[in-house]
Amino acid sequence: STRKESSAASDVYKRQALEGVGLAKATRIIEYREAYGPFEQIEELASVQGIGQATIDKNRDAIRLQ
Repeated sequence: STRKESSAASDVYKRQALEGVGLAKATRIIEYREAYGPFEQIEELASVQGIGQATIDKNRDAIRLQ
């Protein structure tokens, strides 16, 4: 499962390439989404360890909720 999660995080990281979000944070985003379900609002990303409001603000135009 960890290999699958790492692959999914890598795919997200490569597709989105958000400023200040490396592979480790992308992995935490995936883990959070798997534990709590899809994000309904962009601000929910701040609940992920290592993602703060500044990161969200810098990337607001690039973030897409699915």
